[in-house]
Amino acid sequence: MRTLSLTLVAILALTLSACSFYIPMPQTILGSGKLTTKNFEFADFQSVDVGSTFQADVSQSDTFSVSITADDNLFDYIKVDKSGSKLSIRFDYRGGYTRGTLKAKITMPTLEALRISGASTGNVSEFKLSKPATLDASGASTLIGSFVADRIDVHVSGASKANLQGNANAADLKADGASTLNLNDFSLDSASVSLSGASNARISVKSKLDYNLSGASHLTYDGNPTIGRSSSSGASSVAKK
Repeated sequence: MRTLSLTLVAILALTLSACSFYIPMPQTILGSGKLTTKNFEFADFQSVDVGSTFQADVSQSDTFSVSITADDNLFDYIKVDKSGSKLSIRFDYRGGYTRGTLKAKITMPTLEALRISGASTGNVSEFKLSKPATLDASGASTLIGSFVADRIDVHVSGASKANLQGNANAADLKADGASTLNLNDFSLDSASVSLSGASNARISVKSKLDYNLSGASHLTYDGNPTIGRSSSSGASSVAKK
């Protein structure tokens, strides 16, 4: 009887403990279907950080502008702010949403850095850049853009993709975690390429190419560059188009 009583007490204690630590999961938000566009007064930013399944259209202009188009019931969770020279846009809700629209439209005179994350899409239109630019896509995001630049650095990770057109004198290109770099229509004078984790890249390079490939990654290049530093391991491969 004493053993039975102790067992019942233990079960009751565990039950009460479990109840006291129960945390309800946030509810999923459904987009209302009523789209609203709001303008935000921000200026003097040179970098953009967009996350949380947003679709962002970024274009070059003499003036700054920021607008968000979304279902009207989602705006309470949309965060747009500026810290230093960086503009950040997020959907700040711990649950989820379905059938919702989250679009950002941004104009700015120059772009020094763009970060796309959390299954977002960034469309960048015809930027002519006098300074080096850094582009980053992570978490199953997609970056599409057109650039003319002296130098551009591109990093994609976590099953993300970058599709670029235009040209640059030099580029540092990195892809990891089953990501893809499609720069076959982006003319480069020189490039340094690092691929890992079953990633792929297609590039066009004229003068010099350095590469480091690992983890069943694959590089295809067009042009007749001089091959500088080169390393390939883990069933990775390089092919000239």
